[in-house]
Amino acid sequence: MLRRGSLALLLASALFASVRPSPASAANCQFVLGFAALHNLIPDIVGECLSNEYHNPDNGDGLQQTTRGLLVWRRADNYTAFTDGTSTWVSGPYGVQKRPNDQRFAWEANPENLPIVGQVWSAVGQPPAANHCPTAGLSLSASIVDNGDGTRRALLSVTNRQAEPCVLVGFAHVELTDAGDQPMPTNIVPRSSQPPAPVVLSAGSSAIFTVDWRSDADCPTASALKVTPPGEQSSLTVSIPVAACDGVPLDLSPFAPSTSLSHNWSGYTAIGASYTSVTGTWTVPATRNANGAIAIWVGIGGLQSKDLIQAGTLSLGDGVSIVQHRAFIEMLPETARPVDVTVSPGDSITASISRAGADEWLITLTNNTTRQYYQTSVHYSSSMSSVEWVVEAPSNAQGAMPLGSFGTIQFTNAKAANGDRNLTIAGLGAQPITMLAPDGKTTTESSPLGGDGCSFTVTQLR
Repeated sequence: MLRRGSLALLLASALFASVRPSPASAANCQFVLGFAALHNLIPDIVGECLSNEYHNPDNGDGLQQTTRGLLVWRRADNYTAFTDGTSTWVSGPYGVQKRPNDQRFAWEANPENLPIVGQVWSAVGQPPAANHCPTAGLSLSASIVDNGDGTRRALLSVTNRQAEPCVLVGFAHVELTDAGDQPMPTNIVPRSSQPPAPVVLSAGSSAIFTVDWRSDADCPTASALKVTPPGEQSSLTVSIPVAACDGVPLDLSPFAPSTSLSHNWSGYTAIGASYTSVTGTWTVPATRNANGAIAIWVGIGGLQSKDLIQAGTLSLGDGVSIVQHRAFIEMLPETARPVDVTVSPGDSITASISRAGADEWLITLTNNTTRQYYQTSVHYSSSMSSVEWVVEAPSNAQGAMPLGSFGTIQFTNAKAANGDRNLTIAGLGAQPITMLAPDGKTTTESSPLGGDGCSFTVTQLR
């Protein structure tokens, strides 16, 4: 079984000493396939070849010496890299990226627990005091969703069964197996719009990831998935029927928290793809708290990035006795701006955001009760890294505002597009967000998804 892993690239001088090409082989050498592609991308860094490609007999890695260092094809993860002995250029899922040899990218396996390049730590700004999650300390479960477009999605949940916290970074290694537990051809394609952040699992908490594939009843059916956590050699197995022909890509998302905690958001969010549209419908609540505020919206971006484009409704008290209701759009870092749609308690509102072109977005807000609608095109650069359906305790210039009273808010028709695939919130593998008060107690909670896969409620508890 192949295992995703990172090659601890050795100093070029040591490798030169072990296998030194003769002048004849250097004169006749050439770059081919992946080595040729990487050389063409960074020719001045790689230099000229000194030997033809040869293979490490211990692990099967492809190696080729150059005038400036060493090219490596990593058999474990099928990526090509170059090292000059100090730094490494990896041709990975985000193009060619450079890192020091004593660090790793978040998407690389890291069995030596080396520092992560550009690590995004927890909200308190400190690195998690935890080691990577060992296979023996984890359990695995899975469910399957029909995406409705000829593809299926396995939603896999990994739970930390240890007493101590641990960290998952990047992607699991996934392999199809048959009824006899023998490996089947598996073509995994890691999928993420930006380098994934580490997921810290406290005791008993879970992380999720998804595997998507185009199902074909005429293809051989795998009986199970073997999942190897980053940096590990042993696997967890879960029984899942996957009917996919040889070579059909299996899109793999990075690890993400199974439930997010926030001090101002509640609802659902999905990450792990590039999202090009979002829509949702809700009813404006009849809040009675003139000192509070409630923002209800759909958006793209913002969960793991500083960009966020959103559209929704705001119920805002004046601090005395009046609560005003208005529709708004917002593109961070700009402030929210009201739009010309009248909003009243009890009105049904649908908000939609869709990508119309490169950095071009179409935003639509419709009052389904009064038939009034607003539509505008905006120019905005979005990471498209997440998608949200949110009830928010908004902020003003003085800071966070008290959450207005609302009881229960229901979202319906919650859908989003990942490229040309329009999916329900369930099909996206979206996960709930729980809002916490400053004392750590739950303020609101999101219900499980409805049977239609595109509805849920947010209920205020305090």
